[in-house]
Amino acid sequence: MRGVVRLDLPYQPGRRAMQKYKQWHTVDCVVAGVYRKTGSEDVEYLLLGCTTSRRLNYVGRCATQPHVAEITTKLRPLLGGSGFTGNAPAARPDGRSASASRHRYVRNWW
Repeated sequence: MRGVVRLDLPYQPGRRAMQKYKQWHTVDCVVAGVYRKTGSEDVEYLLLGCTTSRRLNYVGRCATQPHVAEITTKLRPLLGGSGFTGNAPAARPDGRSASASRHRYVRNWW
C-alpha cells in the first residue's frame, strides 16, 4: 500500500483539494558493500543490508552524491569484510561486482 486518499471532500476540478496520506516506516541497515565508480576508487553506491534469521540480506542501495569524497574516505578502512551472507546484489550490468565491507551501523555520519 502506498498511501490513503481522504475522500470525504467534494471533487473540485482543477484543484488539488484531496489529501493523500503516505505510509512511512524506517529500517536500521548496515553498509555491507559498495559499488565503485568505473575506473576510480570512489564509492558510487552504498549497498545496504538488514539482518533476518541470522543472515545479512541485501535490501537496497543508496547513491553517495554529493558526499563522494567524504564517504569514500570514511569507508576505506572498513572495506574487505565478508559482505552479504543471505540475498546478495547482482553484478552490475558492466560485469563489475560489489566490494564487501565489515558491517558497521552508519547513523549520523554528517
